[in-house]
Amino acid sequence: MQIRRILGILFLIGWGAGASWAQNPSTPCFTLNRIIGCAPLTVTPQDCSGAPSNLIFYDFGVGGNPRPPGNFTFDRPGRYQVRQIINTGGQGGAISAEQTVEVLEPVNPTFTLEACNSRQVRLVIAPNNFPDFQIDFGDGNTRLAKASEPVIYQYPDETPRTITVRGYFAQAQVACGNATQTFTPAQGAARGVLQQVRVGPNGRPEVTFSLPPSGGHQLIQETPAANTTRTFDLPAGATSFTSPDEATVFDRRIFRLAVRNPCASTPQVGFERLGTFNLTLGPSRDRNRLLWNSPPHGGFQSYTLYRNNQVVFTSNNPNDLSYEDPNLECNTRYCYRLEVAFANNLRSITQEQCATTGSLSDPQPVRNLLANIANGQVQLNWQAPLPGPSGRRPNIARTIVERKVDTLAPTRTPVPGNPLIYNDNQVDVSEFRYCYKVFYEDACGNQAQPSNEYCTILLRNRSTPDSVKFTWDPLPGQGATAVIELLDEQGNVIRTLPATGPNSFEDTKLNIPVQLVNYRLRVTVNQPGQGLITLYSNPVRIRLFARFILPNAFSPNADGLNDTFGVRGQFITSFRIQIFNRWGELIYFSEDLNARWNGEFNGKMVPAGEYAYVITGQDTQGRAITNKGILTVVK
Repeated sequence: MQIRRILGILFLIGWGAGASWAQNPSTPCFTLNRIIGCAPLTVTPQDCSGAPSNLIFYDFGVGGNPRPPGNFTFDRPGRYQVRQIINTGGQGGAISAEQTVEVLEPVNPTFTLEACNSRQVRLVIAPNNFPDFQIDFGDGNTRLAKASEPVIYQYPDETPRTITVRGYFAQAQVACGNATQTFTPAQGAARGVLQQVRVGPNGRPEVTFSLPPSGGHQLIQETPAANTTRTFDLPAGATSFTSPDEATVFDRRIFRLAVRNPCASTPQVGFERLGTFNLTLGPSRDRNRLLWNSPPHGGFQSYTLYRNNQVVFTSNNPNDLSYEDPNLECNTRYCYRLEVAFANNLRSITQEQCATTGSLSDPQPVRNLLANIANGQVQLNWQAPLPGPSGRRPNIARTIVERKVDTLAPTRTPVPGNPLIYNDNQVDVSEFRYCYKVFYEDACGNQAQPSNEYCTILLRNRSTPDSVKFTWDPLPGQGATAVIELLDEQGNVIRTLPATGPNSFEDTKLNIPVQLVNYRLRVTVNQPGQGLITLYSNPVRIRLFARFILPNAFSPNADGLNDTFGVRGQFITSFRIQIFNRWGELIYFSEDLNARWNGEFNGKMVPAGEYAYVITGQDTQGRAITNKGILTVVK
């Protein structure tokens, strides 16, 4: 319908010239010079219907406006329907035919080149939206290829060439988008040269070599113990490579260089091999003993052992696999490495092994560590270590106090010399239980075994308004006994109470003369070699609840029983009571805690019933107290 409306006008324009043709219309027919290509794509319709040209129009699917015959350029990628429209005049208005044009994004191809032996090149094109690619090798030869499929081509000589790759549509023989690279063919890749393997501080071999700039080399790593081989590609110009695998006495690594030929299935492997060595150091009190492996392959020439970068041993005998170094000084760090020379200037260097000697030193642990709490800090004391097997007492250079709290990692604090006493003030003894170990280093840098672990006593408060409750961990030491001490504000012991359980205490009587009181646990332990030792827990401050004590009814009937009403208090410093009748009238008031009400108001006895009271006051710690309730007067 849209075409008929548009051609209604076109019919009038072309009526005169095509009136006679309209009596015998032909079938719409046209061809396009191109039906597929990259943007911008120009197409030219060619009519084959035989209709007069002034009655032929084309709709290219862009903008919706038919055009007279002529070229049209598609600027954007997409699929378009090109329609030929013929004005038939009185035969029905218009007839049409259509064809599809596909316009693609002109993406330039990307591709990689690798040089091979015998002047060959290996080319791989990355996938994109082209079904095929046309390769121009720069020597007059071209070839079609698919993406991701390797193409190998051999040049007749070593002249540098420019290789061009274009996107290609074989069906339409259309090419668009292009990329170029320069390539120089070579007869054969030069081989690299092994130089050295060194086992680094992390145990991984570091291989150095010399490679030609052409690249294409691989490093082959053999592990004889596991009968396995790994291959690593080396970038062009590389001078070293660090293996991802450690080299140990059981997993020795042997390396070889190979020239990788991308156009062949197997590389050309060099004949030179270079393996790792493992150096072990066994320090003792008066000497260092070193051991190493025998050569893993041929070409051995010599061993050279270095101590602190000075040569201490050389040998040309491949069976010399150990050395003892007796020339040691106390508290001195010695670092050793072994260098093994092979033919063709190859060299294998072991991982450096270091130790600080402890000549004639046999440190023993400190004894009988104790941890006590005093003045908010932890006091540690211990006994000096006994002489060792050599009969010498250790010359202690520094003592180390290790502290652990809850699940946190232990912390260590060094203390010069051997003080036998240490005060730890970086603690919160009311919240945490601290556990300690003590050890030391002698003048030769040798470390003694840690002492026994000893923990502080943490008194945990579980009190309620009606009782005082405490718990603690099992007591340390032999034959430990515990009692609870009550202390006043000045730290004086008011009362001593026995524990009510193995690790607990509860007091429900609360017959205590002061409101603010401190509790602590006193523990007596039998320490070997020291006799009975007294230890203390953290003090726990308890503020007992101040309270008013009063009946909820009284009978002012002069029978001598419960005739007056009064209030008693515990830990009260100020007091006020107000009593109201049901109309809110104040009928009794007093600020004397010892006063008693006889039930009268304005000289007359109040009637029986319920009366509201409000009591306010302050305890010995200055805290406000309020008590409200109902008092019943009974006759």
